Amino acid sequence: MAFTSYEQVPWFRKSWFIVLGFIIFPPVTLYSLFSGDIYYQKNGQLVTYSKTVKLAAIILCLMMSMSVVASSLVLIHLL
Repeated sequence: MAFTSYEQVPWFRKSWFIVLGFIIFPPVTLYSLFSGDIYYQKNGQLVTYSKTVKLAAIILCLMMSMSVVASSLVLIHLL
């Protein structure tokens, strides 16, 4: 779907959601990154993340997700 304004973009496709999701729960962020474009406003224009930025965000989210899983496994092993 082609959006003409930032107000039309669903909340899970907006840049603020990606940043917040990365901090709070990266696996949810991965869904948005894999399933479509992420939008933000630049100089009043609607713009999408470049493929490079999107790939970097996916890699960072995957690393954060794996870190949480690894930490959980270590904690379980210590108990």
